Amino acid sequence: MRLINTTTLELEEISDARRPMYAILSHTWGNAEVSYQDLLRRHEDSSIGFKSGFEKITFTCFQARKDNLKYAWIDTCCIDKSSSAELTEAINSMYTWYRDARVCYAYLADVNIDSSELQDLAESDMLLDLAELPLHARVFLSSKWMTRGWTLQELLAPNHVRFYSYAWQYMSEKSLLTRLLSKGTKIDKHVLEKSYVVEWNDSIAKRMPWAANRKTTRVEDLAYCQLGIFGVSMPLLYGEGENAFIRLQEEIIRTSSDQTIFVWERSNSVVTGSRLLAPSPAKFRAGGRVLRWYDERLGSGEPFAMTNLGLEIRLPLIDITPTDKRGTSRSYTALLACRYTDDFRGPIGLHLIQKTPGGAFEVAQTKQHSVVDLPTASIVPHSCRIYITRYIPRRLRQPQLDSSVECWI
Repeated sequence: MRLINTTTLELEEISDARRPMYAILSHTWGNAEVSYQDLLRRHEDSSIGFKSGFEKITFTCFQARKDNLKYAWIDTCCIDKSSSAELTEAINSMYTWYRDARVCYAYLADVNIDSSELQDLAESDMLLDLAELPLHARVFLSSKWMTRGWTLQELLAPNHVRFYSYAWQYMSEKSLLTRLLSKGTKIDKHVLEKSYVVEWNDSIAKRMPWAANRKTTRVEDLAYCQLGIFGVSMPLLYGEGENAFIRLQEEIIRTSSDQTIFVWERSNSVVTGSRLLAPSPAKFRAGGRVLRWYDERLGSGEPFAMTNLGLEIRLPLIDITPTDKRGTSRSYTALLACRYTDDFRGPIGLHLIQKTPGGAFEVAQTKQHSVVDLPTASIVPHSCRIYITRYIPRRLRQPQLDSSVECWI
């Protein structure tokens, strides 16, 4: 890890084994940031010291010294972005670096609020709609910092976050604003109070909406900025576009048996490489209502895994084909190990269509998932084995129906 000496403003290479306490900066990038190469040659080029981004470095180091910290980390200049290997390592480690920092200074360059204004927010204010909040609260929540993809993990990971205005005036701390931040970001208060992913106990579908309305300069970064939030890592492939979010979901699947990842808004306009995986976080906007759920009657919650053919998952089936149409295409509901928070009837169902007898299955592109009423449901005595793959060999497209229905999607 490369850190800035807060006294000399020189970069120092620090091994993980002897990593000291350090401060870390969270901010949105401007047009005149100081890069790794800039900081190395600032003594030869005096113009670098006049860049607006250099002020962020000097303030971070000044504040860190006041906090008795010898080192600081800033993403603009502590990463050599000309090295793809270093950039990949940094992005995969970013959540941990923010989590392990002694303090995080969150710089909101477009906000000018006095510290007393935010600290004087009453509990009754939290009962108001966003549009009815006091002006200073709305200005704080409307900052660009609240809308960027990378600042999401910078809000969640550190235990200690201090917010500063455009003039570097202290405004407040995350620990004092969890109710307001929860209201503005739609992230539960208990999540904002803990930095360890394993302690959140929130379903995948519930975490995905946190990034639904956030923006990144590169399409791929909307997936990469969520690596730490799901506790996974993966190679960076800039240029792959929205496929980065598909790869993120595949990595999540490798380490989790949480089937809520399949509960997202589908429509006829959706075209994805894998129809069980969402094309973007925006498709999970309603995911906050989805909980992991198990029921012995279903035998649900079995582990699933990536195979050489793709994802293999076994799901209980309900045949929902009308009796008078069972000679043509058939419809099934595959039962997922999850339910909605406000509906206790039974699990969420994923709709499958078999267009020809003995033919391949497809996921129906519907906007709403069904809720299966278990007391009245007639469960087919076999399960559905589904493989998600981007390419289906012709010889595998017509699986035979038997006690285990194979669905090639």
